[in-house]
Amino acid sequence: MTQDVWQTVWRQQNTPVIWRRKPPPIWVRLPYKPGNRNWMRPERGHQPFWNKPEGRWEVPGTWFNDLVNKCLERFGAVYIIEPHRPMMKCAPACRKATGHICECSCLGANHGIEHHDGWYDVSETFSFKYGSEELMSRRLTKSGPSYA
Repeated sequence: MTQDVWQTVWRQQNTPVIWRRKPPPIWVRLPYKPGNRNWMRPERGHQPFWNKPEGRWEVPGTWFNDLVNKCLERFGAVYIIEPHRPMMKCAPACRKATGHICECSCLGANHGIEHHDGWYDVSETFSFKYGSEELMSRRLTKSGPSYA
């Protein structure tokens, strides 16, 4: 996700945003409603921390699932920003190819490169490797997710 996309999601103020970070704490932005602090908090345990200079709540990572469910109930939708490592798919036959025909999902990006470089070969027709970590955003609603 490009920086301007996640910044747009993070800065909008109409839908809650939960940023699942590694390592925690989780960062949360909520549309203002009186009592947000108590509403977020479980029956006992930690208090949410309001980081006033940054304009965000900071909560323990263990609150993630409950907080997503609470946001869906109270606001009807929530954005989640989280780290993601996309999986690239290819095949050893593609990486070893000498011609120009490529029928695998890499669309020729790895065609004929002849080196292993982090690829995990499952069979002669399937290899995978994980890309570098990037941020992904998804919007959940009571009816289902959408991805950006």
